[in-house]
Amino acid sequence: MQANIVNQLSEDILRSILTNLSSPDLVYFSHNSALIQSIASCSHVWRTKKVTILDEKQASQLLSASSLHPFIRHLDLSNCSARPESIISLISKFHKVESVNFKNTDIKIDDNLVKILVQKHGKSLKRLVLDRSYNLTNLSVEYISFYCPKLVELSLYGCMFSESALHMIAESPIVKTLKVLDLGRCHLINFAQVHQILGKFKNLRNLSLAYNDSVTLLDLLEFLQLVRNIAEIDVTDCAEICKKDVRRLQEVRPGMKIVHTSKLEDYSPASIRAYLIAVTQIPF
Repeated sequence: MQANIVNQLSEDILRSILTNLSSPDLVYFSHNSALIQSIASCSHVWRTKKVTILDEKQASQLLSASSLHPFIRHLDLSNCSARPESIISLISKFHKVESVNFKNTDIKIDDNLVKILVQKHGKSLKRLVLDRSYNLTNLSVEYISFYCPKLVELSLYGCMFSESALHMIAESPIVKTLKVLDLGRCHLINFAQVHQILGKFKNLRNLSLAYNDSVTLLDLLEFLQLVRNIAEIDVTDCAEICKKDVRRLQEVRPGMKIVHTSKLEDYSPASIRAYLIAVTQIPF
């Protein structure tokens, strides 16, 4: 945007334009125009905008844009390759972050980073995605449980937490607010041991148990008896769940969405044989 063009536009038009800019572009233009920086420095522009950081350059630009720090609410670090030190600096400078997404990030997330994040923003944090954060321990879950009383969505997909970590969450204020929980590929968790703990999450709406071999129909039925508000369950590639089980779940909870990849009707020899013939076209 050239300065003479910017000066000819009303603040309402500029605010509308800035609201639709990507966050990296907005940060860039804020560096090059005092007027844009002034208009961008308001909560309206950043109320729903995700600040996306992909690399160290973007992290540095945002670090230097101190006038924007009080207004940033949503931080997207998926596929980010910035240094952990830069991310920690940003987290420390922002005032009131509501959501953070670390999905598929190249950042090495450890317990210390999570502790800094939740100590600073735990009271405002509503959404936290920590997918495939292999360096985290149960200590991170303890921090989240203690510092994040308003958390609505928590994704621990692919993380190596034990059953005791879920017990900590169930005994914290989060148990009253959490509506979305992703435990996909959490291979240290045995669903047979935790379905009653998860039953304490009375307001849970979406639960993912994808790629968890310990999930069984009986445990799911017991869980559904405890949590009445559940609207969606993801049992993708859960080895113990077949089409017959999916139909049974739908009978028990007709309005619930069940995400699955079940191929077998059941686990009888006839069903397995029919499946193999359909897949390989070879008679057995």
